[in-house]
Amino acid sequence: MGGTIIFTCTQTPDKIGNGAWKIPRGIVTDLVTIPYYHDPDASLCKELGVVIERNPSRSTAFAGSPAKNIEYPAGMGQPGCVVISADNGKRLFEWFHPCTYHPKGGAKDDPTKTRGNGAVGRALPEDVITIVKEKLDGSAPSITEVRIDDQKKVMKKTLVLMKAMRKARKAAKARKAAKARKPAKAKI
Repeated sequence: MGGTIIFTCTQTPDKIGNGAWKIPRGIVTDLVTIPYYHDPDASLCKELGVVIERNPSRSTAFAGSPAKNIEYPAGMGQPGCVVISADNGKRLFEWFHPCTYHPKGGAKDDPTKTRGNGAVGRALPEDVITIVKEKLDGSAPSITEVRIDDQKKVMKKTLVLMKAMRKARKAAKARKAAKARKPAKAKI
């Protein structure tokens, strides 16, 4: 199919990856292997029509306020996906998280898959690809609305991976400590 994926973030660079990003604005290539556009003034988000949360501290309070307003001077760009044709610049697909505010990130019995004030729920990539391929082929998309991932399943998989990572890290630390304790062999 061709094309390029670009991710964007409106957070201040000193807070992303513990200050790993050195670039104040523009394409970042030192931390990730795909183009990542640092957008602290949210100009790209605005141009694309991405929902911008003006009060990140309030919207993330249910999770202990991980997003601070000072870290997002132009607001926090919310999840979205836009596919633009390289041939004519037309939008082939767009999806934006509705980001409906709820003080607790969503009611406990809320069946909506897009909850968490923007933190939960994403369009399934396979649906996006199907729609884009069909449009590029000149066909009407067979999918009228993308499915949203099941965040419970995503989190379950993520927790399994995180547990394995912690276990591997602990084992590596133990090996390093054991190696440091081992006395050097005497040469004869």
